[in-house]
Amino acid sequence: MQKRKNYIKYICLIVLILICIILSLFYRTEDVVNTEEKLFYKNIGINSNELNILYLNVGQADSTLITMGEDVMLIDARNKSDGDNIVQFLKAQGIEEIDYLIETHSDDDHSGGMEKIVQNLDICNVYMPQSAIEESEIKDDININVFSNLEQIYNLGSATWKVLSVDNAEDVKENGDNDTSIVIQLNYKDNKFLFMGDATSKVEKQLLNNHKLEKIDVLKVGHHGSNSSSSQLFLNTILPKYSIISVNNSEYSKHPSESTIERLNSINSKIYRTDVN
Repeated sequence: MQKRKNYIKYICLIVLILICIILSLFYRTEDVVNTEEKLFYKNIGINSNELNILYLNVGQADSTLITMGEDVMLIDARNKSDGDNIVQFLKAQGIEEIDYLIETHSDDDHSGGMEKIVQNLDICNVYMPQSAIEESEIKDDININVFSNLEQIYNLGSATWKVLSVDNAEDVKENGDNDTSIVIQLNYKDNKFLFMGDATSKVEKQLLNNHKLEKIDVLKVGHHGSNSSSSQLFLNTILPKYSIISVNNSEYSKHPSESTIERLNSINSKIYRTDVN
């Protein structure tokens, strides 16, 4: 009987030790997460005297914050489940008002967080393609505009920007919503930036035909580096010095494609990936 009691005590002691180990690991993990959150959400030193472009690490999604002086533009808002994170990040930078909120197209990995942003910040102007309005969860909360004049120049502080492409047809085309994407060029001093949304090589060809495209300093690579975008002729024309790819680090991700990376390397564009850099 005594031997059986000692055996039970021994088992209880082992269980207690295991519980302590598990709890210590849990709290250590929580500390790391909390530290990372503090690092992520603290003020990152936006300079109000210069143009600031932040390509956010949002996984297999898109969100780009642009500020110039007091003016703010947000292009896309990642996935629906991440809306609160975007709001928290913006407020941590002291941003309570957005001058231009742009939804390049209706795919959830670009439009998902829009509802939370509209609910929690003051929005001056919202733009999206016509086909995205009917699907939008914010259409009953705020007035949504479409870009109808591609010649119009907009100001963002002392920077200027314009829309190079948008398809405002109400029905979705054969490439889904991707080719309805709002494509934006932003100029600041001698620097030029291009934001492609998920536009494919079909839109790139139209841009080559309809515009005298300039050399670009920084390219926000279309469709997360998919092989359907960033055609060789397009890249040879705009010759971006730097290329930004918004992508996750999942082993199951199809993006970016090796062929896109090869094409960017062929023009000696310096590549930055949000999952790596």
